[in-house]
Amino acid sequence: MSSLIKLFNLLDPYQRKKLLFLQILVFFMSCLEVISVIAIGPFMALLGNMDMIQEPGMINEIYNYLGFTSNREFIIFFGASVLSIMLFSACFSLYTIKVLYYFGSTIGGSISNRLFKHFLFQPWLFHSENSSSSLIHKVINESQRLTFAIIHQALTFNAKAAIALLMSIAIVIYNPIISLSGLII
Repeated sequence: MSSLIKLFNLLDPYQRKKLLFLQILVFFMSCLEVISVIAIGPFMALLGNMDMIQEPGMINEIYNYLGFTSNREFIIFFGASVLSIMLFSACFSLYTIKVLYYFGSTIGGSISNRLFKHFLFQPWLFHSENSSSSLIHKVINESQRLTFAIIHQALTFNAKAAIALLMSIAIVIYNPIISLSGLII
């Protein structure tokens, strides 16, 4: 945790603002993931009991509001709607992960550039004692290791943790007894 705080302190103000924006993007991605999972439930229930269309409830209200005359058409519409929600969620997740990886690579490149500048402006004696190819090799390898082993992993973990947290909250809201029994087991 302390290494992540040190890494956060290395960010410039623009990168910190961008990181905050990315956290908002991750939150929306998590919400869409939860919505796409929740959307499957009513559709599966409808497929299991097609009489729900005619019984009083939200599905019947949607059926009547949209003016369907055939159960088959409504089920196809409902399935297409659920599929659209899932597809939009997947595309948004793909976009968010792409932006996260780009941001992580940008941070890694920025740190690499700062290290190069630091070594470049060292006194002549430093350069006479150290091989420039060795310094370049170290900067490139360590910045890549930082980018892929720490930054990308931290951003990915944060996104997955947000999805898990929101999914857990949704389960608690839907049925607290099931969620508590799941914790016990």
